[in-house]
Amino acid sequence: MVYLLSVRMRPESRNQLEMLGKPVAAEVPARFDGNRRWISVWKSPARHPLDPTPPARGAFHIRQFELPVTMLTDDYSPYDGDLVEVVDEWVDSFDEVEEVVSRIVDPAQMRAPWRCAFPL
Repeated sequence: MVYLLSVRMRPESRNQLEMLGKPVAAEVPARFDGNRRWISVWKSPARHPLDPTPPARGAFHIRQFELPVTMLTDDYSPYDGDLVEVVDEWVDSFDEVEEVVSRIVDPAQMRAPWRCAFPL
């Protein structure tokens, strides 16, 4: 399902991503039984304003991944090696972020990571 782009990311989520440089995330349906799946968007590391070098891969990093439910406990901290079905994508503009996110989830569902039990 593709969500219409008229449904935009919430202003507070966009501000968190663009102005504060903090990630946003949403939980989405898992592809495999016994897993949970998330999509997250991170702003690429800031460069000095006078540095003419463009970001290596894009201004924003979009990552989808799954983790087995058994790893999501209070006494275990998952790391990249635990991730299942990782999909990474880099884009250059916020409009592209919304376009990619809209292929997976309603962009309005993107929130601060702690609001969707984001594990990383």
